[in-house]
Amino acid sequence: MNGELTSSKKRQLYRNIRDLLKDINSLQSYNWGVKYLQAFEGATPEELVSANEDAALTITEAIKHPDILQFDSLLNLAAVKKLENHPKYGSSFTILRVFVNENFEGFKTFHDKHPDFIKNAGLNYEDCLRKIRLLSLATLGSSQQEITYAQVAKSLQISENEVEFFVIGAISENLISAKMDQIKRTIYITRSLQRVFNKEQWQQLSSTLQYWRSNVKSILENIHQAKQQPSAEQHFTKAIQQLS
Repeated sequence: MNGELTSSKKRQLYRNIRDLLKDINSLQSYNWGVKYLQAFEGATPEELVSANEDAALTITEAIKHPDILQFDSLLNLAAVKKLENHPKYGSSFTILRVFVNENFEGFKTFHDKHPDFIKNAGLNYEDCLRKIRLLSLATLGSSQQEITYAQVAKSLQISENEVEFFVIGAISENLISAKMDQIKRTIYITRSLQRVFNKEQWQQLSSTLQYWRSNVKSILENIHQAKQQPSAEQHFTKAIQQLS
């Protein structure tokens, strides 16, 4: 007898594990919820319908959890994409897309159009504001190495007095690596989280690696040439030998 679980039984197992962990470890529960949705890849449209509610629940859990700051892999799941035009769960898909690649203004626009969604989904509005502001700061940092306090305040729609609070928050959440110059009121970014990693980011990474490879090759060639040339000590020894 074949001991492998069928797709249906595997999904049920993942779903049960998710539910068992819900009150014990919310992050692990979320991860098993994602595994459950991943098990629907390649499923029929009829099978995907059965995952609608769970997909919406997983989106809520992702936004709610303070340690989850990247959502693009969730957005790409078939069970999640199925929600896009759903009459009941379409808003869940839309807010996920906001947290994947939009900024604070995008979140504000969503909330204006769906004022009851946050509360009805069991989300905390202030927590959502903080997370989308941190993600907006990461996006700002990925496009610029130097950002003024005024630019951050405008993008996040906060006062300049709050800028340092959010920069420190983004650093502690590992969204950016940066230093602040309080006199010049400027933030210097050395690294920023890529919220979406698509073809453009792969091309950028490839270009960076090619640049590093070229530099390393140049350094190795210089070292090799230096080794081929006689050292000052060798010149001195040769001169002594000629004199003796």
